[in-house]
Amino acid sequence: HGEWAVGHWPIGFHCGYSKSGSPVKIERLGACAPPSDTKLLYPYYLALVDTLQRRLDRTSVTSGRLQQTYELFDLAGLGTHMVTFTTLSFTKDVMLAFATHYPSSFSKAVVINAPSFMASLYRILSTVLPASVKAKVSILGAEYEAELANDLTPETLYWVTTASHAQLCRAPFRDGAALAQRSEE
Repeated sequence: HGEWAVGHWPIGFHCGYSKSGSPVKIERLGACAPPSDTKLLYPYYLALVDTLQRRLDRTSVTSGRLQQTYELFDLAGLGTHMVTFTTLSFTKDVMLAFATHYPSSFSKAVVINAPSFMASLYRILSTVLPASVKAKVSILGAEYEAELANDLTPETLYWVTTASHAQLCRAPFRDGAALAQRSEE
């Protein structure tokens, strides 16, 4: 369902590395167009998670140490109109799946541009998570750049702050315009 995903779910599968060496995945959830049902979303997202986990496993075996991702979720544009039973159910299912099957697959999960209602929503949804997973989660508002600068390389910050949705979906590959823009900085 890649064609559907590129138009509806801006996600960068591999957007550089954190300073600790974890590959970074960025999801711009606030910019997504959630479907009214999950018949396309579930298979796409489960395949994405499976592909990511296989890559992490392969890298872990090759390097001789556990490889984990740095997960970044950008909620810019998220509104209460997007908080439906379908999206809440999907979010809870994903959180439960990660906590059950992939608790060691990520080193940190950061939510940026979180609207004011996010803290309350997270308290409800996080009840399915073990304490060890909750400890890896940071929820930040619009003032996130200092924390991300501590965690991420300048190259990776490009994907967070500058890349368009279309560019993000093609990470780590940049088009000529993005390369020209970076070389001028």
